[in-house]
Amino acid sequence: MMQFMKKTPTAAAILSGVLMAAASPGANLPALAWICLVPLCLVTREVKPSTALWLGWIAGCVYHAGLVYWITVSMTLYGGLPWYASVSVLALFAAFLGLFTGLPLYGSCWVWRAARWGYAAVLPLLWTATEYIKSWLLTGFPWDNLAHTQFQQLWVIQIADLTGVWGVSFVLVVVNCCLAEIFTSLSHRAPIQWHSTAYAGLLLAATLGYGVVMTSRELPEAGMLPVRVSMIQPNIPQDLKWDPLYLEATLKKFSSLTAQSRSAAPEVIIWPESATPFFYEAEPAYQS
Repeated sequence: MMQFMKKTPTAAAILSGVLMAAASPGANLPALAWICLVPLCLVTREVKPSTALWLGWIAGCVYHAGLVYWITVSMTLYGGLPWYASVSVLALFAAFLGLFTGLPLYGSCWVWRAARWGYAAVLPLLWTATEYIKSWLLTGFPWDNLAHTQFQQLWVIQIADLTGVWGVSFVLVVVNCCLAEIFTSLSHRAPIQWHSTAYAGLLLAATLGYGVVMTSRELPEAGMLPVRVSMIQPNIPQDLKWDPLYLEATLKKFSSLTAQSRSAAPEVIIWPESATPFFYEAEPAYQS
């Protein structure tokens, strides 16, 4: 297996990209997040930093293209762009986001060649740093972070109240790096580097332990009063919602559902995101 990956590094990079996308909401296979970077780590540690950048970029392109593909639908159906223009925009966007996967691999490979520091010590730090930068650079793109794969794993994500979402990504990358090192040692019939294995094991145990404690505690109820909330969901298809011919029908449906909810005497009524298909400031007729 190790020899096959080394002979086909591009395929290994694509595999990592597919696994990252499959672990994310959508396909929603969160267990894959704990192994998704293993193929990429195996084929980038002993290559030139530029090659590691290239392979990481390929993995990132596949990963992000698999998650933001929907923008082609939005631009074609609702933006009026021809499909080839929408696909071109998607390709450029995925290529840009792919850099945030390639750069930490480049840095980790460079450090490995210069100081022989293992991936488990370097890649998690650089990966987390680039995710943080991606979330803020040029107004930021805080989606498609590795941590988002664990949104339903309550024991894993509790550390986010201490570290933010980036701490969850850090733990995931540490475990991936450790598994890659174990796989490498077994493939070469060499002794396993137990210090990195212990590091990953202790970090994972601490993460899960904190999660168990936080999810088991009882929240204080003193001074807390229930609030009756009504949530309105009209289920209007997007291609109709933004059609000017359906504007009146859309507003009437919201008004009707809101009026029906009043029988429950709600204290708060919540409409969904982008409920009104117009700009409030530009439509004086609807401001009343």
